[in-house]
Amino acid sequence: MPPPIQIPDDTGISYLIILLFTLLGTAARVFYNWMTGNPVSFVFTIGQIIISIFASSLTLMIVVRLGWKIYGISVACGLAAWMGIKILDFFEKRLLERLEGNKK
Repeated sequence: MPPPIQIPDDTGISYLIILLFTLLGTAARVFYNWMTGNPVSFVFTIGQIIISIFASSLTLMIVVRLGWKIYGISVACGLAAWMGIKILDFFEKRLLERLEGNKK
């Protein structure tokens, strides 16, 4: 069984790197939508930022629990920020599958 969630040793710079990757993933998604011709508004951008930060936070908690190193954590959080709602749907589906499996 994995140990309880433990903060990585080099917390200061580590969390700045994670934040940077999260913001880069969010910005990349907003610019990608803009470049492909999808309408991008202020409300869309704020919504994307909120969804990306939430997805990245969930990913951070999961990968820290699994004992990943800072480089893997940064990449995972950046990808979660890029994926946004898709990663949240994935997490929801996996959680519901586990809950249904416990009932049987």
